[in-house]
Amino acid sequence: MRQKRSLTGTKFENEICESLGWTHKPKSPKIKWGGKGKSNLDKMAYCFSNNTTLNILLIKSNFEKYDAIDNNNNKIEIKKYDSKKCLNWTLFSEPLMKIASDKNIYKVTELFGDGNEKLGRSNYNEMIESTYKQFKDILLKEITKSIIGIQFKDKFVSKENLEFRIIIKEKSWKGYNRATIQFRIIENTNIKKTFLEWITNS
Repeated sequence: MRQKRSLTGTKFENEICESLGWTHKPKSPKIKWGGKGKSNLDKMAYCFSNNTTLNILLIKSNFEKYDAIDNNNNKIEIKKYDSKKCLNWTLFSEPLMKIASDKNIYKVTELFGDGNEKLGRSNYNEMIESTYKQFKDILLKEITKSIIGIQFKDKFVSKENLEFRIIIKEKSWKGYNRATIQFRIIENTNIKKTFLEWITNS
């Protein structure tokens, strides 16, 4: 079952698209990693066990992230926030693997810690850190480049008025590190009130 928050967000995205004549066509990054195994965790564990680098398969990966496409084929992200609440850093994407369930913890403990949860967490965090350092610039550039801006509840903000960064959130959930792309609206800029106003003056 999908989370209520997700359903509410989808409804909001549909309403925005209907009101502006956009096509609601959400797309999320799907990063393909090298290594052996069915899941990304398996591939990471394979690289960890063999002391090799976890590499992105660039040709097989999709980096695009957006929620809508307008009549000119521009891609737009939609956020159910008031723009004034996004002057501080706000979540945009989490492009690397993330631990978000007890099932994940059990698997990490077995794959990275030989049954020791603390050791598994430490080794996993080291792998996330090294992968982040190697690919952070590529991930940030590729994942943010496809959109022309973000549509908020109250206004559209074009990309030139947005700032993006990628960071490691240390000990994010139960001590597991998480790579996160964040955005914020650049203060003291002349932001158009609506998408129509922006597109007709650009």
